[in-house]
Amino acid sequence: MQFLSYNIIGKKGEGTFSQVLKAQHIKNNKLVAIKCMKNVFKDIEQVNRLREIQALRRLSPHANIIQLLEVLYDKATGKLALVFELMDMNMYELIGSRETYLAEDKIKKYMYQLMKSMEHMHRNGIFHRDIKPENLLIMDECLKLADFGSCRGIYSKQPYTEYISTRWYRAPECLLTDGYYNHKMDIWGVGCVFFEVIALYPLFPGQDEIDQIHKIHNVLGTPSEKMLSKFRKHASAHMDFNFPKKKGTGLRKLLPKASPECLDLLEKMLAYNPDDRITSRQALRHPYFKELRESERKLASRKRSVTSNHSSSRSSTADGGTGGVNSPSAHPSPGGANVPSGAVSSQSSHSRNTQFDSSLSSTNHSTATNEQSYHGNLPALGKKDGHKTKNAYSHHHHNGTGSSSHKSSLKQKTKKTSLRHSTFPIKTDASSKAGGSLSSSNHVSLPSVYSKSTTNSNSMNLKKSHKRTKKRKNGQSTYKQYGAHRSGNRGTGGF
Repeated sequence: MQFLSYNIIGKKGEGTFSQVLKAQHIKNNKLVAIKCMKNVFKDIEQVNRLREIQALRRLSPHANIIQLLEVLYDKATGKLALVFELMDMNMYELIGSRETYLAEDKIKKYMYQLMKSMEHMHRNGIFHRDIKPENLLIMDECLKLADFGSCRGIYSKQPYTEYISTRWYRAPECLLTDGYYNHKMDIWGVGCVFFEVIALYPLFPGQDEIDQIHKIHNVLGTPSEKMLSKFRKHASAHMDFNFPKKKGTGLRKLLPKASPECLDLLEKMLAYNPDDRITSRQALRHPYFKELRESERKLASRKRSVTSNHSSSRSSTADGGTGGVNSPSAHPSPGGANVPSGAVSSQSSHSRNTQFDSSLSSTNHSTATNEQSYHGNLPALGKKDGHKTKNAYSHHHHNGTGSSSHKSSLKQKTKKTSLRHSTFPIKTDASSKAGGSLSSSNHVSLPSVYSKSTTNSNSMNLKKSHKRTKKRKNGQSTYKQYGAHRSGNRGTGGF
């Protein structure tokens, strides 16, 4: 597949189902990440059914969600490429190379941004299902959630795919049941990431599903029989519910220097029972983020004041006054980023509650310009087919044991939708000789950021890692020992 508008710089990463290239736009010199799918797509309707495209169409623009710039589809070859904004690194790369702990204010900013993306996503009826450090992309101090290839609709019918999420960040309900979970699994994943960013080591590094649940019980304690009976109704076939009784060390012992507000939020995110787990909206209102909320309010107040002054000046100029401002100020979008011309803004409250996995023919998408509003019916996303579901294209991630996620046939009965009304440019003719090519000559082999160490993570003395000294002893090598055992396909680095 050749690109008309981009020069290929090198390869950022590669996974089972895609590879990511670093490229530069020929005209404006903007650096981008191009995710090239390895699967062949027979027509544009099949492309249009990709969950990743549908989710980003609904969620964009938002300051803390990765921006999909355009979709490139070559009809002749069936090749597909997604063009994203380029970020500096992912969260795993940030914390995996550190020898000292991150400052608390920086951790707080990252987590606040992550919870903002969670709240926006859940409010719009989508849950991610693969929250992990590799899918959190960073540019300076800005964090953006990426890789929506595994997402589902909150209002779609259970059961879902059983082997979803990366094992170390998989919630108890995902481990114990045969696909009976909901959007609260994302909050559990955020809690695991939260701990990892603070401590610089993973909280629950299980070697398999059974070991994973035991790792959770070692920290949180074995749940009561009453709670386990809730999960036993939809028990996973490979899970034995005869767990030994454990009190658990508790999170406070693992993070003795963490503030009470930090520990309280973390404990609420990692509540064993999903019904007791905090929501994304509640988390944003938690005392831990009080300073950031107050800073946002002050900034918003200043912006309103400036906007009011500009409006008064323009009004005064129109009435014959002097000293007015000639150009109106830019209004931020609900997500914090400016809405580009023609981009879809946040949906109405009615459309947010519309089932993500069904046609959205009744949904009205407000747009910056009427000419580019979305008029088509959004296709169904991964409807239930027996006990399993799958994406309109193959999952990007392996399950916890390294094998591919269960795959079953996906039958969708939806109206055909044209891509030309989406929130980003769609190009279906990439056969021009201009620009870079995906030939092997343009591929640059880059070293992996993951350690090849074979040290067993369970043999480590974690007590040393728990000490919150200013400089982390052997911090880099310790984290790389875990890196060698990180499960799942992480080759594309969050895209």
